[in-house]
Amino acid sequence: MFEQIEPIELISLISCIAVLGFVIWNRSMLARIPNSISLILSFLFFLIACFMTVIETFLFSDIANLIEHLSYLACSISFLAWYYRTSKW
Repeated sequence: MFEQIEPIELISLISCIAVLGFVIWNRSMLARIPNSISLILSFLFFLIACFMTVIETFLFSDIANLIEHLSYLACSISFLAWYYRTSKW
């Protein structure tokens, strides 16, 4: 019924939480990056995806899996939006 958490999934989640601490701690410095809202939003979607990867082993596996993959999609779209706005094409 319940699967075991893969260690790499847990390590990814812990790493994302550590980076979130860095983002919060250095938010004024990160605000100087052009269009930083899209970039930070991309990271937050990635964090949600990592969290859902771990959650899906315990609760609501189908819904958590859907949210995980939609979060990866949103992460990619927001990162692409940041890149497009920031690059000098």
